[in-house]
Amino acid sequence: MRSSSSAGSSLLAEKCARIATEGAEKAAARGTFGVGGLLIENNTGRVLKKALNRVISENAIDPTAHVEKQLVDWYFSRRKALPPAAGMTIISSLDPCIMCTGAILGAVLGVIHIADDPECGVSCRGHNDLTTLPAELRQQKAASFSTFGLRGKRAFAGPQDSIFSRSEIDPLFEKRSTRAFTSSLGRVRGRINKNWISPDCLENPRLLAKNKPSSHIVKTVRRYNPEAFSEKHTLEPDAPGAALGRVLIEKAEESYRNTGSLFNSACIIDPFGNILLSAGGANSVEQTPLLDVMRRYYSLASDVGKDGRRYLAHPKYCKIAILFGPARDPTGFMEIGALGSFFEGKLAKHGQLEYVLPRQDASELADTLRNLPPFYSKTINLKNAIRQTRDGALVEFCGKAVAKRNRM
Repeated sequence: MRSSSSAGSSLLAEKCARIATEGAEKAAARGTFGVGGLLIENNTGRVLKKALNRVISENAIDPTAHVEKQLVDWYFSRRKALPPAAGMTIISSLDPCIMCTGAILGAVLGVIHIADDPECGVSCRGHNDLTTLPAELRQQKAASFSTFGLRGKRAFAGPQDSIFSRSEIDPLFEKRSTRAFTSSLGRVRGRINKNWISPDCLENPRLLAKNKPSSHIVKTVRRYNPEAFSEKHTLEPDAPGAALGRVLIEKAEESYRNTGSLFNSACIIDPFGNILLSAGGANSVEQTPLLDVMRRYYSLASDVGKDGRRYLAHPKYCKIAILFGPARDPTGFMEIGALGSFFEGKLAKHGQLEYVLPRQDASELADTLRNLPPFYSKTINLKNAIRQTRDGALVEFCGKAVAKRNRM
């Protein structure tokens, strides 16, 4: 006979699984990835927040708007009025991806999922296999990530102090959650990659800015970056050197002065050498310069309209420059995962993300990238997409600027 606490846990598990599963089905019906989830307070079982995947919302695309990342951002925006993170759990219809895993670990929240994701899920090799993470994050993942038990099919996996460790859910929730995601996958990826043209057919927007400065496209780009197409924001594509270094250092300095956040910055550079976007600011699971420029690039592509796609390259043909490379911490892991969501498909060339100054040994980063789930390590092959810049002048300029700043 089950104890009252066990029965109560099972009722809560069924309730949460139903909300997450129905959310996944609703998201898929809306034309985005079929994933749903919620955040609850462990002590009371109170639902604090529900979320649906919003990668595609109407005509807008936000590659970072996964369910778990939304819930982490919501938690941070209200954390002063909420219970401690250790007393809350995210319930997701799908095993968290690498980006969301980094965000969850950084927030120190618990998480439990219903359906597995063999391509992108952090537990793709089995819940007890932690090799998809850097060694520094494995113990924390083992202590806070769980998988629902399915009656007659699968045992609970995860820490025994989880509020769901003594409960099982109807296997139908797993079947429905899997169907919602897999049925949406190809359609959504197709839409994300639709309407971009081949890079050899692109027109240089800098020439449009010169000949038609009042055009909607030019005005829209300059709304996102007032210095776009200026001499300062125009680089030699293959050797940006100190010119790029100045932009990265100035943006990091500007953000540090305004917010006091960690000193870092990122830029997106098109195939013609135009810096289209730049960002500095916080390096946390709430915001990083890298995630900021990723979000805004898709927003820019939406705002310039269909005609603007003649001038904007698909993300995989752009260069992302970041002052400091990914660290071996939750935020760095989140950034690595976010690149997968940004590209959302195979890459035709190497070196899409180039960092100037490392925050971990290159061999350690390479090991992390090799061990990621198949979508990141094989389909996208992030090992070839992320590297330290080979531009010696850029490294020298930024290295001296950072060293000088550290002496002050």
